[in-house]
Amino acid sequence: GGFGSVYMVTHEPSQSKYALKCPIALDDNDNKFIKTAAWEIKVYAHLGRHENIVELSFVDTDSGVPLMLMPWAELGDLNT
Repeated sequence: GGFGSVYMVTHEPSQSKYALKCPIALDDNDNKFIKTAAWEIKVYAHLGRHENIVELSFVDTDSGVPLMLMPWAELGDLNT
């Protein structure tokens, strides 16, 4: 992701693969990344379903940091 890292995670019971997107702070005093992530989550919530957009499955926080979970797109690398 442009402002964070994306990890492939597996839901153990179903063995389904998901992308977990986590924003990265530039330093300990930088809260701009949280606002950027919150904006992205709001945009996803208003988009609805579209065949060319990966659907946001779940949102949670870890120590105040927003985390986004979406289905893993096997060929989803935007750099290729």
